[in-house]
Amino acid sequence: MLMTLVLLALCTAVFVLVRYLTEAGIRKLGTKNQVSEFGLAFVLRATNTVLFIVYGLVILGLLGLDLSDVEVLLSSIFAVAGVAFFAQWSILSNITASAIIFFSFPYRVGDWIQVVEKDVDIQGTVEDISLFHVLIRNNRGELVTYPNSLILQKPVLRMTSKPTMQLPENLVDDLVPFGVGELILVRDSQGELQGHIAHKNPQRLLLTLLDGSQCAIPAARLGQCLLMRSAGADASPQQEKLDW
Repeated sequence: MLMTLVLLALCTAVFVLVRYLTEAGIRKLGTKNQVSEFGLAFVLRATNTVLFIVYGLVILGLLGLDLSDVEVLLSSIFAVAGVAFFAQWSILSNITASAIIFFSFPYRVGDWIQVVEKDVDIQGTVEDISLFHVLIRNNRGELVTYPNSLILQKPVLRMTSKPTMQLPENLVDDLVPFGVGELILVRDSQGELQGHIAHKNPQRLLLTLLDGSQCAIPAARLGQCLLMRSAGADASPQQEKLDW
């Protein structure tokens, strides 16, 4: 009897120590991978549940309880878990995949990744790794929710830097249908500019203002402006130089 009590106390001490070390290691790993609190809490609950089951089985064994019925129960549980693991579109599959992603996913929150798809281009910044999805923010600001069970089956590229958006070569020509040397008026919510077109390229429009100074307007900004052809220098009201 004394030996049984000693073994029970020893198992309890080992259980507490293992649980503490496991929780500390998971929290450290979660902080390193920048996993959300929700995902971290799920992994901790799942790990603690497994530890409690193992601890309970050991205690029952020390007390001399027949474990044959327990083995049948565990076999049934593992069979159900195996079916859920292969059910790609099931909720249980995504939950299982989230645990795998937590421990082995080589990308962290804030990394720029590209999921290699045949028909669609999915790339962006990893915003969060949740219980069911990896959240990806693309270049257009859209939030893409990608299922955990699918991202484990796709090649994923990790970009060293965020790719820059390439503007069409004829963008400025489309936005500014005026020739070099023409006098135009550029107006937006901040004010207006009047000047002669000095140069056009795919990145910017260069204006020579009426006072002789030059102003470069980025192509991306031109889409927010109203452009008009001016008849002459006197056709414009008071000018205000924009801080572009």
